[in-house]
Amino acid sequence: MVETVLLALKDTARDLQGAGVTAPVLFLTDRDNGDHYLTPAQVIELVNAGKAFMQVLHEAKRALKAAEPIPVNYYDDSYWP
Repeated sequence: MVETVLLALKDTARDLQGAGVTAPVLFLTDRDNGDHYLTPAQVIELVNAGKAFMQVLHEAKRALKAAEPIPVNYYDDSYWP
C-alpha cells in the first residue's frame, strides 16, 4: 500500500511540476511521524531514490537465493545494502 501511495504522490508531483509549481505544496509524514511539505521536484527525487534502493535490495535477495548453499546467516548486514 505504501508503494501505491508514493507512486500516486509522484504522479501528482509530475502534474504540479508540469504546471510550473515549484513551491513546497505536497504533504508527507516520515517514519518518525514528522510532517513535511515538499516541492514536486523533491517528491520525485525521493520516490526515485526509494525505487532505486528497492531494486538493489531485490538484487541482493536474488543473489542470496541463488547461492549454493544459502548462507546460514543470510540476515547478516554484510549481505544487504
